[in-house]
Order: sequence, then C-alpha cells, then structure tokens
Amino acid sequence: MGRFNYAFQNFDPTKHVRSSLREKDISHKHAREVAVAIKGLSIEKARDYLQAVITKQRAIAFRRFNNQVGHRSDPE
Repeated sequence: MGRFNYAFQNFDPTKHVRSSLREKDISHKHAREVAVAIKGLSIEKARDYLQAVITKQRAIAFRRFNNQVGHRSDPE
C-alpha cells in the first residue's frame, strides 16, 4: 500500500491530531459534515460528541448540504 501525505504539514504532536480515511463506504458529503462538526474540539470533547452521535443522543448539523433534502422516517 502506498504512502499518503497530509495537506497540513506544520504538525506539532503536542497540539495537533490528524487522521485520514481511505476506501470506506461513506458519502463525501457526510464525511465533510462530520469533519466540520469536530473541527476545533479537543480530543476528549470530539470523542464524547461522536459517541453521543452513535447512540443517537445528538445529531450532526448539516450546514452546507441541506437544501432539497427529502423527509426520512429513520435517518441512518
């Protein structure tokens, strides 16, 4: 498997965390909204937020891709 580079190069391991996701079955629109939702949060807060989303206690707000979205009885 080849090596991947990050766009963010001035990485300080004491302050920053970076990650990437390759070859997974997720919409790029959904991935963008998740990334925007946790951007700027501390690691602990981001982890707690995503756990609350998984347990359906909180939702991720769609900020860009929210026009002309049909009603869904049980969104996944």
